[in-house]
Amino acid sequence: MFGGQRRFFNGSSPAAIIAFVNLGTSIARDPKAAQFLAIILDAATNIKIAIAEIEYADPVVDPPIFGEYRNVPAFSETTELNTLAYFTQQLNNSNPKGYQFAKIRDAAGILPANTFQIITVPQLEQMQRKDGNAPRLSPSDGTILISNLSSRRDKTKDDERVLKANANIVRKVEAESKRRNLVNNHFYMNYASQFQDVVESYGESANRLRRIARKYDPAEVFQKLQPGYFKLQGPPNKNWPSSYPDS
Repeated sequence: MFGGQRRFFNGSSPAAIIAFVNLGTSIARDPKAAQFLAIILDAATNIKIAIAEIEYADPVVDPPIFGEYRNVPAFSETTELNTLAYFTQQLNNSNPKGYQFAKIRDAAGILPANTFQIITVPQLEQMQRKDGNAPRLSPSDGTILISNLSSRRDKTKDDERVLKANANIVRKVEAESKRRNLVNNHFYMNYASQFQDVVESYGESANRLRRIARKYDPAEVFQKLQPGYFKLQGPPNKNWPSSYPDS
């Protein structure tokens, strides 16, 4: 397969964002393509960087569907032909274990990042097969933008203020989405925080999951064998962080 990253300085970020949006909304013409876009701030230098991770299922160098990305000036590129296992490991290397993932700029080792990904209409169509899956998202919803706030830091003592800053961003995004009538109440489990009730966001499907659990696992054996993560009843932590009043 083909994959890797193209990295852009702040001056090229607007064009990279446009390329991200256009690819996400037109991917039906070539569903072998995949992407996400991360916006990162290097707090030490105050330099903003956009990183596009692009992948293509076939071993084709520079597939035409990535042409708009190709036209955006990049300062670094790692795209190549390799295996899915290789590209997965490269992503894992950029998120080393042990780090604790802007009022927070002086936090040790801080690296604020916001990664955007699009759930495309072709993906939503595949979700309808065999009676669909739990989230019950519909192709009629159109493309859905999801965001992953992942502010990496060195010290656990900075957790509280970083979580407060992230909570403030989430509140502002939700308010703006409602103002534009673009809100989608679905929480993407892989990106959700411990303060969000993922299963409840599935709507009627949440009740269906609970009914199935009561029927086939009344003692909650399988729920308790799996430590942590998201359960059928509420978020892992109901105490949503308070935000900074002036941020």
